[in-house]
Amino acid sequence: MTIDKLIENGQVKIGEISEISDLNSLKSIIQDFSQEKNNDLSLLIATHQGTSILKFKGSLDTNTAQDIETCINTLLEQGIKKLIADLELLDYISSAGLRVLLATTKIIKGKQGEFRICNPNPEVKEVFDISGFSMIFSVFNNLEEAMANF
Repeated sequence: MTIDKLIENGQVKIGEISEISDLNSLKSIIQDFSQEKNNDLSLLIATHQGTSILKFKGSLDTNTAQDIETCINTLLEQGIKKLIADLELLDYISSAGLRVLLATTKIIKGKQGEFRICNPNPEVKEVFDISGFSMIFSVFNNLEEAMANF
């Protein structure tokens, strides 16, 4: 399985994959994605069993937040109601990045959907804890846990 659509816009690279049949296929694609050289931020969007999974790599900050927010809003406008942000490869998140995630949570809840976060690395987890965002988001240790009972 390969990336169906790839958009490079300034400091953000966005790859999209249509429906993925199983989580092992997704893990293989993520492994390849994690080894690619990226711009400031890369985002892989995959769909599995009606859930959109966003795999971030790089820095979600003032330079990249607007492009990511536009991308996520486009997904939500298409009717996505189950969304998972996998933050394992996210090196850094600023207040602008936190604002994008918070806005996503508010929009998706308003549409009777759910937004979950998984795999925050220790640095990102610390930012979530200090800012109190760990109490706002549903945070899971891995993708399997985030996908369970969705």
